[in-house]
Amino acid sequence: MKIIKYIIPLIFMILAIAIMEGGSYLKNTRNGNKIPEILNEIETDINNDDWTKTENKANAIKSIFNNVSKIIQFSVERDELVEFKFNLAYLEGYMKSQDTSNAISQIYVLKEYWKELR
Repeated sequence: MKIIKYIIPLIFMILAIAIMEGGSYLKNTRNGNKIPEILNEIETDINNDDWTKTENKANAIKSIFNNVSKIIQFSVERDELVEFKFNLAYLEGYMKSQDTSNAISQIYVLKEYWKELR
């Protein structure tokens, strides 16, 4: 009986630590590893002035991010998730106004934020 008294809290602590430290692994689940790839495709489409494709791909990133953020919310800081979401909104605004230079700079910001989410 004493063993159960010590094992249950130990298992809970190990599980909690694994969840909190597993952000870099967890962000690549549910197609999260496709976000940098889609950002590269958006950059190519912007350079080719194909703005209709960029909007569809931005919506795909938003959908993937919404799914992944539910998984990694316990292992990353909330401010980082909010900042990524805001920068994605900036990118959508730049794409709607067809502002090439700001859109490309925002893509690099999003790539860096995604890389640093852990």
